[in-house]
Amino acid sequence: MRPGFFFALFFLAFFLSVQAIPGPIVSSSTHPDPEKWYRDNSPKFSFELDGATAYSHEFDLAPDTSPDDVSEGSESTITFSNKTNDVWYFHVRARVGGEWTETSHYPAKIDRASPLPPTNLKLEAVDSSSIKLSWVPAVDSSSGIKGYRVYRALLTGFNITDATTTVVVELVEGESYVDSGLNEGVYYHYKVQSIDNADNLGGTSNEAISRTATQCDLVLVVEGTFAENNFLLKAQTDDSLFGAYLKVTLPGADVNTVFSGISGKNEFSYSFDLSDAPEGRIEVDFGGLDREGDECVSEKAFYFDTVLPQVEWVFPKQRAALKDLVSLKASASDGGQNPSGIERVEFFLEGDSMGAGTLLDGFFVLDWNSLGVENKGYDLAVRAFDFAGNSAFAEVFVTVENTALLEAEANSLIVEAIASKQVALELKNKLDSMGVSSESFKSLFDEGESKLLSATDALGKGVNINRAVLDAEASLGAFAGAVSSVDISKEDSVVFVFKKSDLGKMFLQAGLKKDFSQEALDNFSAFSPQRRIDIFKASDGNASFYRAVVFVSLSPSDSNFSGTVKVVEAVEKAFAATALDVGSVSGFSVLVQDPVLLFEVDLNGPGEFSYFLKKNLSLEEVRQLSSAKPSEFFAVPPVVLSSASTVPSDILVKPVDLFAFFDSAFGGDLVFFGAVSIGVVLVVLFILAVVSVVVIAFVVIRTKRKGL
Repeated sequence: MRPGFFFALFFLAFFLSVQAIPGPIVSSSTHPDPEKWYRDNSPKFSFELDGATAYSHEFDLAPDTSPDDVSEGSESTITFSNKTNDVWYFHVRARVGGEWTETSHYPAKIDRASPLPPTNLKLEAVDSSSIKLSWVPAVDSSSGIKGYRVYRALLTGFNITDATTTVVVELVEGESYVDSGLNEGVYYHYKVQSIDNADNLGGTSNEAISRTATQCDLVLVVEGTFAENNFLLKAQTDDSLFGAYLKVTLPGADVNTVFSGISGKNEFSYSFDLSDAPEGRIEVDFGGLDREGDECVSEKAFYFDTVLPQVEWVFPKQRAALKDLVSLKASASDGGQNPSGIERVEFFLEGDSMGAGTLLDGFFVLDWNSLGVENKGYDLAVRAFDFAGNSAFAEVFVTVENTALLEAEANSLIVEAIASKQVALELKNKLDSMGVSSESFKSLFDEGESKLLSATDALGKGVNINRAVLDAEASLGAFAGAVSSVDISKEDSVVFVFKKSDLGKMFLQAGLKKDFSQEALDNFSAFSPQRRIDIFKASDGNASFYRAVVFVSLSPSDSNFSGTVKVVEAVEKAFAATALDVGSVSGFSVLVQDPVLLFEVDLNGPGEFSYFLKKNLSLEEVRQLSSAKPSEFFAVPPVVLSSASTVPSDILVKPVDLFAFFDSAFGGDLVFFGAVSIGVVLVVLFILAVVSVVVIAFVVIRTKRKGL
């Protein structure tokens, strides 16, 4: 076979091997159709994938979120509670055979808010048995309007929950409807209610009244009022009636024909004593014939009801804390022997109407999105109206604490505080590397950390989010204050350069033991150590001073090298008299107090260490340090050894003290010997001793010969 065939086969196998594993299969018992809207705001999801040992999931408002690779267990169902109205997305991945699959996404459309009611309901009599309704469409900002429900009654001010109210049609998808099969010449009352795509019932429209077509040319009007224990009735037409009649049925009584057969009149007024009558419904039937002999009829009902209704908050209770979407709930009833019944229950926020509640499971309910108001205290009121026009109300004081907005604000401030802490931490590390301690900086930095911890804890527990916001703000301010409390600037830098050709001589002169000489030479080439002294000026508002910091950096020639190495630093007395004068955030071991120091350097990190003079430098000392030759402070290059090396305390025997003595004795003529090793000094002393013995012997022999 041709080579190309094998290449194609290999490529296909490789391609198949790297294909991502499809994500889990997701379903929802609360939101079974991803395209539909639902009232349930606690969606439940089930997910499964053969061979899955763990899952990672997220639930948010983004359609393409990919969960991280951190396992959240093997449980394959989860429920999220009390979510706001929106299109949410459940994202889940599974771990199969050590590999994470692709992400599966499942939308959950949530809408618990009632739509606004339709407006401007108008009626038009089509004929003697039909009335056409039309209205301005309702608005729903979440799931959208699904349709409308049409109600009909024979009474003015009717309630859609009345037993005498008829549901003409459960769902109309347009903005008009023709109600047919009606009686001729009868006045009908209508209301229309909106329904959204999550089946939330909205408020009802205005009440509209129309009369089916009739041959009657008159307009009949019936009005009734109550004055103490009397019912005052007025019936009139716009022209004379013939054979007019008026029938009134008082509560608990039979039909009373007030008059009949009267002709040529168009206005009638009567008063009815209700002192002994029970409370209840008063029915009026007024009619007659017009001039052409067509029948004209008007039927109307009134309520004799002096007892106020009762209303009570079910939710929220007094001083409750509310957040997100809230279902306001109240119970209402009408008292008395024959109550007129509850006409409507209306909710108010700080005196402004929020709309009428919908009767659900025996309670009047209104969904309110508290995200639309500020987080503070509010007076909520609910007022119940009966059909007689009586009303009663109840109030509660609540506080709105929307954690969604507060949590976002707290989280944003915490992120800013963490960023500010990072800046302060970099300054703190610089101060530590210089051995500088500033009380004002430390106090503000500690305060920032404490407040940040408190804010993070409060946000994580979801309690007192206001405190999380305040603490995050305080943390942000404290870290910013810490940074501004100290000023650090680099004044000068002294760089040390070592020639590779001089290294052997320098290590020999430094007294480096022979066992380490070759390793030190090899590692110098392998890691290219560099040394410099940086001089910083620090000011903390109280004083300004200077500090000297030595930096030693290593750069492995092998880019794949990882691990640690040991570095021996011989610090000249001109820089530090003893190891007690030196400090370091890197940490070191003292081999000799002279000082000779041992550092361990992790080359997986920055590959650098530093140490500093503990004392503050004067401006004069800074000038001397800046103008001095590097060799006056560090004649010995960094000695780099492997991490496995056992470093003895006498690995480096420095001749500094001895030559200080000679330098003093010879008036500074031996300064050039400053880097000469002890071995060389001993050789010189031995030669001088031999010469002295020879000279003495020569003098003695010469003296003896003269004596002879």
